[in-house]
Amino acid sequence: MNSNMVTDKKITMFQRKDKQLHFIIGAAISRIVYLSSGSMITGFLVASLVGALKELSDKRGKGVAELDDFIATTMGASLSLVLR
Repeated sequence: MNSNMVTDKKITMFQRKDKQLHFIIGAAISRIVYLSSGSMITGFLVASLVGALKELSDKRGKGVAELDDFIATTMGASLSLVLR
């Protein structure tokens, strides 16, 4: 019983780290595109598109597609809309 709890905890920590990485990557892509193009909305859209394409790739057999991953990426991308 105890080993199941440890396994569940490890999965939860991995999933949390995965969402944090999606958030960070979305923010980074958005910021880079914003600084390159001067358009906050373009940064947001490009980062969100990259997140969507990543999940589509996962769905086609390269990984596990998760809506939460896309949401985390898009939330990170939204930083370009609120931070200058």
